[in-house]
Amino acid sequence: MALVTSSLFLALSMILSSEGQDLLDPCLSSHRMQQLMDSESNLLKFLNQTFSDRAKLSGESHYEKLSRSASRFLAVLPENNNDVVDPLRTFLGIKRFLSYYGKFFTHKKDKDVFGAVQRSLEKQKMKYPDKASLGYSIDAILRLMTAYDLDFDGMENSSGVSLSSEDKKNIMQRAKEFGLEAKGSGNGKKFIEKKSRHQVTDTDMTKYNNLCRLSRHNSYTPDNRLSCSYAKGLSGLAVWKQEVLSRDPYIAVFYDVITKREATSIMNTGAKILEGSGVMGKNKTSLLHHRLSASSWLWDNHTDTTLNLSRRVEEITSLRTEFRDHGTLAEPFQIVNYGLGGHYFPHMDYHLQHVIDAQYGVLENSGDRLATFMYYLSDVKEGGATVFPELSVAIFPVKLSAVFWYNFKIDGERDTRTLHGACPVMGGQKWIATKWIRQLSGGLSSTCELSETPPPFFR
Repeated sequence: MALVTSSLFLALSMILSSEGQDLLDPCLSSHRMQQLMDSESNLLKFLNQTFSDRAKLSGESHYEKLSRSASRFLAVLPENNNDVVDPLRTFLGIKRFLSYYGKFFTHKKDKDVFGAVQRSLEKQKMKYPDKASLGYSIDAILRLMTAYDLDFDGMENSSGVSLSSEDKKNIMQRAKEFGLEAKGSGNGKKFIEKKSRHQVTDTDMTKYNNLCRLSRHNSYTPDNRLSCSYAKGLSGLAVWKQEVLSRDPYIAVFYDVITKREATSIMNTGAKILEGSGVMGKNKTSLLHHRLSASSWLWDNHTDTTLNLSRRVEEITSLRTEFRDHGTLAEPFQIVNYGLGGHYFPHMDYHLQHVIDAQYGVLENSGDRLATFMYYLSDVKEGGATVFPELSVAIFPVKLSAVFWYNFKIDGERDTRTLHGACPVMGGQKWIATKWIRQLSGGLSSTCELSETPPPFFR
């Protein structure tokens, strides 16, 4: 039997069928992980049928046993397997995929079967889960437990699934390897960092964690909530629902600024070319990944939607966003899909001066990142807030809204108070589209009141 002629394999291929850039570990993108788990049933059906056909053709009991094993795996597949962006469900799902590998793909007679599965995944630019993937999923569990001060009971109650004693033992072993301190016993065990190894101060990390915990269920109401109003856009023809969270520095959330169709369009476009956002920590195998997500870059002229959304940023902020071959006024949209327990530890959006001096191409002579405009393309079930530790501001993702802030003071100095981070995603998928507006735009845009003195850079 020619393996690739199997109709079940074709079904698997159709589920995992789009173009991308690099092979991604599915743990780096909740979107990719969901696609992988959605294919699990078809994978088992494919294996059952393939080995059954081979048993009939060859008469070998080896294939008959494998066919029965695939059938048994399929019979016990979890009913609610379509919602795997939950960290514990994903961990258990990756374990199942590893067990399939050990059961079906290690015999030399069956290498071509695994090759077919790999080719199907490669169409999605995604690799088959391996031990590194399992490590990522355990890291995600530990990251959520430490960030949200949860014990095993808290994790299991949130997920609705239970871990075996062996699973917990493996998680505790990994925590020990990372130097995390264990508190409590049994299901009440928690993990605490004994010594911070982050790129920001311990004080800011404490503030970051506290804000993440307060905003985990979108229940945080800041004391500094200033005002809600309708703000006129640049054209004066449109008004936008604005919630000002800080006046100095200016941080505001704008609601209903993107349609569902636009959000779906830009997510679908970005999903086709997702790449790992990169791990910025010194130890790439560490729990303390500075950032865990997948991203893609879309220029304004990529589609009509990206062009319209860029113009809308200009309409709302009064800052010009057009692309230029030299000295562009804004960067392309960065589309980000967060991974398992996906987060971004506190950081600044502006760069150090030596980075600015070394810029070339479209960014040359464009200055630094004057301002940040970030669309929320999806709702998030739990976690995933954007927080500003220095300002006690927390923004829970609301689909179709956007947050905007300036990274520089009016005198042209970098504003260190804009230190911000993305809290770990505990449930659901988080998608954002960010447009960074360069300083050159500020010099060409009329955004200051006549009574204000423009920053030195803009004169």
